[in-house]
Amino acid sequence: MSVGDPIGGSIGLSLVLISYFLFSSGIVYDFTVKPPATGKVADEYGNIKPQVFMTGKVNGQFIYEGLAAALLFLVGAAGFLALDRAGDKDRILRPFVRQALLYGGGTAIVTALFSLEMFMRFKLPSFGKW
Repeated sequence: MSVGDPIGGSIGLSLVLISYFLFSSGIVYDFTVKPPATGKVADEYGNIKPQVFMTGKVNGQFIYEGLAAALLFLVGAAGFLALDRAGDKDRILRPFVRQALLYGGGTAIVTALFSLEMFMRFKLPSFGKW
């Protein structure tokens, strides 16, 4: 496998993205603290409902909360990779493919940004209120 081998490059990128997903999801925290996958909260009638976000605690998370946030981090990173591929002048791309990469990458970045902000508003209800 040489340096310019596309298969070796894609395997390396895959390993980097998988490790980025695992560490940004809080895998070290999950193994250390062993939090539950979801929480439980009682509504005003006493019924127990599942709770995905650990509300009010910045230093704590449920497992599914970390996985969802890591997935959105990965979507944003993929958007930046798509923008980088579209802006590469050495690569010959058809105009439709270049536009699809630009719009898809921009959409992925904006979607990840606003979704993560929404997650923070779920976690901290006073987030963003100046």
